[in-house]
Amino acid sequence: KVTVAGIGKTYQATVVGSDQTADVALLQLQNASGLNTVKIDNDKTSVGDKVTAVGNAGGTGTLTAARGKVVSLKASITTAAEGPVASETLRAMIETTADVVSGDSGGPLFDNDGEVVGIDTAASSGREINGYAVPVQRALGIVQQIRSGKESSTVRVGPAPFLGVELSDASSSEFGYP
Repeated sequence: KVTVAGIGKTYQATVVGSDQTADVALLQLQNASGLNTVKIDNDKTSVGDKVTAVGNAGGTGTLTAARGKVVSLKASITTAAEGPVASETLRAMIETTADVVSGDSGGPLFDNDGEVVGIDTAASSGREINGYAVPVQRALGIVQQIRSGKESSTVRVGPAPFLGVELSDASSSEFGYP
């Protein structure tokens, strides 16, 4: 299920595909129309740029925003293992000083122009909290690969149990894939 916080409406969703190594998934919402879209940043993101991470901090159902600056465009992090999901290393991430917390994952990382430069993915733990985001152009490339139906060593077409979302039993043929 996906809830659009701005309007408070919940939609059933089907996982179309995912890339666990990039922490990106493409979901298809059922009976959704007329939703507003975000603007994607097309210019270069640089170290020092001001950014705002938006998400569902703490899973409260209310959007929150955390401001910060870009400190790296090539950060690598290793996630903590969660239940049956092993830890993994995410590479080429945008690192920010924004206070990203649990629940923010999947939310947009906006630049100072209000354009999306990344997708919030993780936060460091410890004394200093930094947020990490998948660069939006990388995420869009993965989405295009999923839409084309081309699996690879990292991209899976169809639902995968590691995503932590409710999965549909729908077959990939419903999405035009063999």
